[in-house]
Amino acid sequence: TPTTTTNDPPTPPSKAQQILTSIHQSKLPFRIIVLGTDSILETTSPLGPRTSLALSPKTNEPLMTFASEDKSFEFHVKVDKVCKVTFVALEKKIRVEDGEEEERKMMRVCQFLNEKGNLICSLILAEEGEEGVK
Repeated sequence: TPTTTTNDPPTPPSKAQQILTSIHQSKLPFRIIVLGTDSILETTSPLGPRTSLALSPKTNEPLMTFASEDKSFEFHVKVDKVCKVTFVALEKKIRVEDGEEEERKMMRVCQFLNEKGNLICSLILAEEGEEGVK
């Protein structure tokens, strides 16, 4: 019986994959916020140092994973579900410990949205120095 092989070119990475890879390669810390139906997960970490792209064994969808060195923390993104990525810079007032003074802090937020415009996750740059602005 004849066998068929495909010489299809590899699928180029999606814009979401490209952005996540760029964030991973920056090695900068981000406040990662994931909103679930009845829960919210927040942590501050660089994306990685480990990263992989594989098909989910449950859904067969591309799943981009970022993990700590010992894999005690993993962050998974279904990259095909990301339909829009926004970058927002917001100035936020923060109270100083004595409660009376306020200082301003620039927040740089990257939001990943699904096809309905619902938030999948937010990555808030935790680096405040010049390195985080590049």
